Amino acid sequence: MNPSIVAALLPLLIIALIILVLCRKLPVRKEAVSAQALWPERKKARITMIVLGTISIAVAGSGIWYNVTALFTDFSGVTRQQDTPYFYPAFYVMSGLCLACYISLLTCGVQFLRSRMNLFRLFVGTVIFEVLYFFTISALWMVPRIGMSVAAATGVASGGLMFQGSILFPLWAPFVARWAVTQLPETESHAIGIGPPPRGGGPPTPPDERIAYPAGRLHRSESV
Repeated sequence: MNPSIVAALLPLLIIALIILVLCRKLPVRKEAVSAQALWPERKKARITMIVLGTISIAVAGSGIWYNVTALFTDFSGVTRQQDTPYFYPAFYVMSGLCLACYISLLTCGVQFLRSRMNLFRLFVGTVIFEVLYFFTISALWMVPRIGMSVAAATGVASGGLMFQGSILFPLWAPFVARWAVTQLPETESHAIGIGPPPRGGGPPTPPDERIAYPAGRLHRSESV
């Protein structure tokens, strides 16, 4: 394998591991009520989460497939025909950033399919980063020394974003996710840092955490 490809994939794997570790360590309150448990009351929200999760997985998987295929494609003809001395550094850096975003969206999509919105902030942050990335790369086209190289690498490194752009995913997905979060019970929305704290001083104690008294003690108290 090309050492340059290995050098580009190594930071990507590190970023992916960091994302997975953070996802596993995100706090989830035990008393939070899932949307799945309230199917009659939260039917629209759950359907929305399933649709959003499916679309997120689809666009993320398509982007990963596109970039992995591009990493193993020979672009030596581009560097010979055009004055693009920084094509490969730009290509590998941009591919690594895009793949990190796709992995993040894929992880969030899986959680949405499980009717869990604890990665809502990660999802919105990833979409915002993709929008900022697009405008930043476009601005780099104007830089004299690296502009041509970045412009040549944009199409092959960032082409996976076209799956999101074709359905205007960044324009509506965060708002749809936000709406789904607001439809969750107060205890769950507060647990992920979105809604206000629940009324009445907090949620009721779960059944498995209530104090269990011996039967004999209960009989004595009733006799008194």
